[in-house]
Amino acid sequence: MSVLLKSLSPNKDAVLVTIAAPALIQELWESRNWVNPRVFLRTAQAVLSCLAVQALGEEDSAQSLEMQWSWKEEGLKAIYVASLFQGVARASYSWTGEASEEVGDLTGTFTIRRIGNNFETAGHIDSMGDIVADVQDVLLKSEQIDSALAVSVRWTIDESQDAPKLKITTANAYLLHVLPPELEFQRDDVLSYWHRFLKDLGSPADWVLPTDPEKAAQEMTNFIFVGGSAARPVQKLFSKKLAFFCNCSEEKVLKIVKILPQDEVDALEENFEVTCKFCGKSYRVEKSKSGLA
Repeated sequence: MSVLLKSLSPNKDAVLVTIAAPALIQELWESRNWVNPRVFLRTAQAVLSCLAVQALGEEDSAQSLEMQWSWKEEGLKAIYVASLFQGVARASYSWTGEASEEVGDLTGTFTIRRIGNNFETAGHIDSMGDIVADVQDVLLKSEQIDSALAVSVRWTIDESQDAPKLKITTANAYLLHVLPPELEFQRDDVLSYWHRFLKDLGSPADWVLPTDPEKAAQEMTNFIFVGGSAARPVQKLFSKKLAFFCNCSEEKVLKIVKILPQDEVDALEENFEVTCKFCGKSYRVEKSKSGLA
């Protein structure tokens, strides 16, 4: 199980989203063969960031949120993630190059897009390959949100089985939205306080948290909001169970294949496979039975 919790500080000066999602990131890992572990790490960071940013909105929001990083050095390299509605995420990547290549060495663009009923908004910034820094930057520049984002993903290798298996041990994140103070001249002092406090608090990967995701998300909230008090408690706004989701189907795969150029369709064998770039599921297609022949 993976959990997201959104809370309001006792002083009502900040909104906090905390995420404990080892199961979600484990499913992301198992969804396909990752040729570059650094790309997997950045994609996991992007998924948690996307879920956290969307959670800043209303609980019943019908809008979806998409994030895409594109780096154009020695071929197209990209990471795409989406939170289709509150609590559900999917991801894909395109990559060429060496398996040891470091994502942070690349430069490109980062786009964040919100899509709802009859509207779409987008923000764009230059990217240096740092997922967390890019998200904070676009929130500040495109949405005027003062925020602090931290994402920690760690794993170990389980060698107790015949085939060694990667096991996600930590997948925690928090996104703090510092609300505008009543008086503008107080803004710098408020931001300075939160900056010092979170710096001293350190990375959520280093906190001693319960293994139960619901308790872990609550404990992260308590760490950051210092537990509140009986008179001024932390106010829980909403919580969500998180899931890794893909809405692919054989019908959708055929629609994609049918819009390919005719020469590419003709070059396909009678029986061929199409693999979903989000979940890694493969669909076997027979040209003669699918109307492609």
